[in-house]
Amino acid sequence: MSSARALTCLAGLAAAVGLLEAGCGSSGPSADSTTPAAEDGGGPNAEGGGGDAGTAGPSVDGPFTFRDRLAGWSGGYTGGWYAAHGYAIAGKRLFSLPDALSSSLGAVTVVDVSTDKPRVFALPVAGKVPSGTVESFVYDPASDRIVMIVRTYAATQTETEIVTLAVGDKEATFTTLTQAGPKSTSNSLVGPLYATGAAGVIVAGFGDTTASFTIAGTTATWAPESKSSLYQGNQAAPMEDSAHGRVLSFGKDVYDPATMTAHVEPVIQTLSLAAPYTWTALPSGGDAPPIGDNLAGYSFTVYDEKGARVLVAQLHDGQCGPMACKVNGLWSFDLGASTWTKVVDQWSSPHAYAGARPFLVQQEARRILEPSDGVLVSTSLEPTNPTLADVALAQDGDLGPVSASAATVLGDGRIVETDGRAFRVLDPKIAAPRWERFGTATMPPSFDRGASVSADPRTGELLVFGTPQGTTADGTTTELYVLVADGTAITKVTTASTPPPRASHAALVVDGTLYVAGGTHGDTALDDVWAFDRAGSQWTKIATLPTPVAFPTLSLGANNELLVLGRSATTMQGDAKSSPTYAVERTTHAVRTMDGAPAAVPLWSTAPYRGCFIGYESGDTVDSSGPTVWRCTIDKGVIAWSSTKLAEHDFTLNELRGAASPDGLHAYFVGRHLWEAVGK
Repeated sequence: MSSARALTCLAGLAAAVGLLEAGCGSSGPSADSTTPAAEDGGGPNAEGGGGDAGTAGPSVDGPFTFRDRLAGWSGGYTGGWYAAHGYAIAGKRLFSLPDALSSSLGAVTVVDVSTDKPRVFALPVAGKVPSGTVESFVYDPASDRIVMIVRTYAATQTETEIVTLAVGDKEATFTTLTQAGPKSTSNSLVGPLYATGAAGVIVAGFGDTTASFTIAGTTATWAPESKSSLYQGNQAAPMEDSAHGRVLSFGKDVYDPATMTAHVEPVIQTLSLAAPYTWTALPSGGDAPPIGDNLAGYSFTVYDEKGARVLVAQLHDGQCGPMACKVNGLWSFDLGASTWTKVVDQWSSPHAYAGARPFLVQQEARRILEPSDGVLVSTSLEPTNPTLADVALAQDGDLGPVSASAATVLGDGRIVETDGRAFRVLDPKIAAPRWERFGTATMPPSFDRGASVSADPRTGELLVFGTPQGTTADGTTTELYVLVADGTAITKVTTASTPPPRASHAALVVDGTLYVAGGTHGDTALDDVWAFDRAGSQWTKIATLPTPVAFPTLSLGANNELLVLGRSATTMQGDAKSSPTYAVERTTHAVRTMDGAPAAVPLWSTAPYRGCFIGYESGDTVDSSGPTVWRCTIDKGVIAWSSTKLAEHDFTLNELRGAASPDGLHAYFVGRHLWEAVGK
């Protein structure tokens, strides 16, 4: 696989720019932090330059570093190419692993769920972290560590690493294992992985073959592979049961070539994690779910080990008022008696249609835990909760963004982010920072993910600007809100007129004025620049750019000009035209064209930096190139660009938003990872 996915996504920009998010191709200190924060967050030397920087990252244009400070929660369910996972470690801690690792990764996020109030904290990383995609991984309860297959950005189809991750009290330790035995020569991606219940014995899939390996010390020894498959022959999420050395699954997809139709047989299948690795349907009786008339009729399957049952949601015939329709029901399969029982005829839980898969079950507590907007939602599996009603848990700390929608930096250097509803804050000056809730206010409920959030350095307030949901394509309004400095209240600003509707635009507050530039309206990129004078509560259009710019960024140049950098909606050529850059004089409003980054493709994400910009473009893992970081400087009005290749898989830079500190020293790319750029 490659980042051709990113290039394909970008290739549709001219035709459907409004559908392309910037990530396409795209707080308090932690109680567990044990090392002091480095000067300006840049390693052992001031401003991140030179010396033994440890995880400081690669240098760009001299004394400058670009590093991965933090892995957020990554949606809670990750796992690379195969069915995603989220795990309870030793039954008391949850841990999230990003789909791609970077060698400069500095911390990981852990949640202690042993008490009524889960505590989120960050653990510093120890050991050497590989760079590449996490192709598959599994938590091995017998050895209390995560085992993963990592494919580096320069790897061939048969070159992968086996890496373990042990989460201790003070640090999370990565170890790359030496491999022995007859390793597979298959060209298949590796996975899924399953823990067998025996310490260090893991089963791995290679498409239509299967093999196991045993970990002893720092060596993983492969056993010969056999002709068999770990895939269960349906679309349901597998349910791991390492305590019994098996995997469970609901449903069997059956295709009838005579009638050219497909259906789902409502059976529970088991896979023994020992050769010959074959799936077997368990006998069943009782009130079973109906035969499904399509292959997407099941979305919720949960294994309750303590209750010795499997819970399943399945569509069945029902009535929606006077009309016949399909409704979701909830069934329970007793693994001891091999019988089905209907629990609820019409099941309307959020899990029914929108829940993450597979569901994370904390077996000893008999509950399902699901991340939702940074906090955990708990679902009891006790029979006293037949409808599986959810309860949001009180939580110490925040899991972090799934995919950053907007980010800004406060005057004290803290980062504020939102991915659609709640606001959260992180202090990057801490060695192992964590996200926390920022106040109690939330984004306006009508806003979509294309809104902007900009800090006003004078007041500490945040200005939230966007288009009410549902009007981005054909509406005529935009709205402006002010979030107070402590995040406890958000108020709508009433003005006589507003800029046209837009999403994914640039926004920046300078000297009490909010500037807004470009963005998208439906499938159309925009070319206008607007200013909102806070003192006079007045919007004014100040400029029209030579070309429209999608997903732009605003920066304040050293000569007090507004700099605009975005993606071209009309060209995909590998030259400066793909990432156009303009300067707008703040007094006369004159516009001039500057040289854009001579990147191979439009930059994925950009941030203001030292009076200009820093951004990055996709690499191509097929030809073994990682992403490229671009930085510009301006001297006497002339812009110059420099670049450095990163030895990272481009997935580590997916779905991020750029932001910068008021002092100009730090730039951040915020999302499931937190990348920090720091230097002179």
